[in-house]
Amino acid sequence: MRNPLDRRIPRELKADLGKYLGIFALLFLISAMVTGYMVAASSLQATIEGMRDRYVVEDLQFDCDFEAPKKAVRAVGALGMTVHENFYRDLTMGWRKASGEEGTGTVRAMRVRRDFDLPIYVEGEEPNSRGQIALDRTFCENNGLRVGDHVTVDGRDFAISGVMTLSDYPTQMVHNSDLMYNNQSFSVSQLSDDDFDQLVGSSAQWRYSAVLDDRSMALPQRVELEKKVAEAVNQNGASISSIVDREANQAITFSQDDVVHDQGMWEVMLVLLVLIMAFVFVVLTNATIEEQSSAIGTLLASGWRRSEILRHYLTLPVLVGTVACVVGNVVGYAFLIKPMGNLYMRSYSLPPYVVTFQPRVFLMTTLIPLGMLVLITFFGLLRKLGATPLAFLRHETSHRRGLGRVHLPSSWGFSLRFRARVFLRNISQFVILFLGISVGSILLLMGLIMLPTVEHVARTMSQSVPAQHVYLLKAPLRLDGSADERAAFEAAETLSTSSAEDVQALDPATLLGLAVKAQTVNPDDRAVNVRENSPERIAQAERFAAASLEVKRNLADSMEQITLYGIEEPSRYWSDVQLSRGGVVVGRGLSQKCDLRVGQTYPFVDRFEGKTYDLRVDGITGGDTNMDAYLSRADFCALMGEPDDYFNGYASDEALDLDPRFVAKEITPQEMLKVVDQIQESMGDIMNTMVALSVPFYLVVMYLLTKTVIDRSARSISYMKVFGYQDGEVARLYIRSITTVVALTLVLSLGGIVSLFRLIMKFMMVSYSGNWTLWYAPQHLAELVAIGFATYGIVALIHLRNIRRVSLSEALKVQE
Repeated sequence: MRNPLDRRIPRELKADLGKYLGIFALLFLISAMVTGYMVAASSLQATIEGMRDRYVVEDLQFDCDFEAPKKAVRAVGALGMTVHENFYRDLTMGWRKASGEEGTGTVRAMRVRRDFDLPIYVEGEEPNSRGQIALDRTFCENNGLRVGDHVTVDGRDFAISGVMTLSDYPTQMVHNSDLMYNNQSFSVSQLSDDDFDQLVGSSAQWRYSAVLDDRSMALPQRVELEKKVAEAVNQNGASISSIVDREANQAITFSQDDVVHDQGMWEVMLVLLVLIMAFVFVVLTNATIEEQSSAIGTLLASGWRRSEILRHYLTLPVLVGTVACVVGNVVGYAFLIKPMGNLYMRSYSLPPYVVTFQPRVFLMTTLIPLGMLVLITFFGLLRKLGATPLAFLRHETSHRRGLGRVHLPSSWGFSLRFRARVFLRNISQFVILFLGISVGSILLLMGLIMLPTVEHVARTMSQSVPAQHVYLLKAPLRLDGSADERAAFEAAETLSTSSAEDVQALDPATLLGLAVKAQTVNPDDRAVNVRENSPERIAQAERFAAASLEVKRNLADSMEQITLYGIEEPSRYWSDVQLSRGGVVVGRGLSQKCDLRVGQTYPFVDRFEGKTYDLRVDGITGGDTNMDAYLSRADFCALMGEPDDYFNGYASDEALDLDPRFVAKEITPQEMLKVVDQIQESMGDIMNTMVALSVPFYLVVMYLLTKTVIDRSARSISYMKVFGYQDGEVARLYIRSITTVVALTLVLSLGGIVSLFRLIMKFMMVSYSGNWTLWYAPQHLAELVAIGFATYGIVALIHLRNIRRVSLSEALKVQE
């Protein structure tokens, strides 16, 4: 037999449509937006993780200062891996953009690969003849390039034969130590063997990529193996400059880490959303019981069982919540997954991904919020239904009247006393309103200031570059060689890097002249730069030594990669670093990220050499983004066991003309500033999406929490109308009370919101390289408050309409 109370459901839905629409909107927003994002991100993550085996992505790579002898390569292969030559060179490229403007940038020229790090072509095909080139997908999309278009590489014209993704370059990372990738003016490429030999020749970066026989080898075992690789290379006539495990290779892992970290950020946001929902559901449940108190008392007095009443009042929340979650999932899967996935596909060069159902996402975004709605409503009703029928009829199930009876000063005017009374009688709702707005503001703050924070970090890092040009070298290279020394080293370089065919093609006189000059080179001397620089440029250039080390992070079980500099004393370019004897000076960012304190000794680890240096921190220098450590060059050489005259870098305010075979990396402030544009391109859409989710959620929460105040005061509003008060006068008394609380909440909670978000951000960003400190300008907080007031303005207009709809008949209803 159908329960007669079911006939009340349509009437209750119509009477309280605003509340149930609010519940629907909350659950719909979570189910649709978060499901769309999380399913897209999880599917992308699964695709990225599958690339390693499907496309034979390398397990490690090592760079040599110069081409390694065959015996060195064989020695590495004998350790249990297949070693492939992966030589490349960065060249200047020019192209015409879709807008007609001329574009310039850098292309990383590589040979076509067929056995490892395989390409995935999304358009066209690999270069199969001279004059053809394949470029990265994201670079082509960002610059409007297609198959058949032409680009110039090192002055030569090439036709684009294919648009691709290189499986070891899903992220266009120029250098492994870079803060951010660059898919605007940098692209990897594939060339035919003939074009590669002609463009690159002996000026290649000598990189080798290895695929392990045991691909399931754990990281600790791989680290030990990589130490043996370094030993094998160094013992067989080559000098290794770096070795990078696949987990430390940002070109491979940055995209996956970003997807994983962003999911963590969205999970934090989901927790905050669910927390807000819990506040809302508690308030709505209590408000429902108070509003229906007379009806519940009548039903109990008429013989209805509490279980029947409980089931009836659970029906609408369960129905509305279920429909909201179903519709939200349908919308999320059908319409939002592709836009959310494109947030990453525009930034990273990833192959097409397959959308799969994610049980974990369904649990987090649907079952948990819906379950919370049901459980909070259930236990709230169950607790209240323990009261007697008479208590319900007298509206005595709530103890909220205590503060309403507080004596107010008689000197206050009627309006002030009335608004104070409204506040005191609804103080529990206003406390929850304060918490709800505060938590909602954190979500909004995340969308508003995360992007400016990252941009500020990039700009600060560009300002902290000590010179206009910082060159890191593969080996020491003298600038002050004489003309004869330059000629001798150039002759030796020509003979050592030329093929046998090229040497045989030389006429005997030229070959004899080169041999005579080359014999004057002392192999024990430092190499001399074969390119001439003016005495003025040489005089202002400053030598330094540098090594890559790792330090334990404070809040994570992982290591932070840093650069230890050995600088001149006194230094022209690091003049703010006050060196000490026996200890190091660390950057302020490194000190904060790894909790390094002056006077304490900490281990600095060289993972590739298997050495640990226990260094005492004697000072802190620089700003919050400085992640380096400093010694005098003499102390650096003593620590690393290098000769007293060792160096591997130059700092210079003027560009130096250096032999490209010796240059490992060049750092300039301008290159760091390019990161800002890339950050805006890659993160802007995600941050805008967060704001787009936060604002409607913010609006619904504010509406539902303030609506309960109006609903609970319906009888008082009706009395005031009976006594002749106009709608506008009543609205001013009630709306102004709510407005005051909202305004105070938006302003007074700012300090706590910023402090809490700073703590949340510290945990969110701990696994990212660098020290990500929260930065915001006053206008960002002003925007937060302005959005809050604008949102409340919409809510206030809705409440004005609700006040006008309160009828005079409410005053005639009997309460007891």
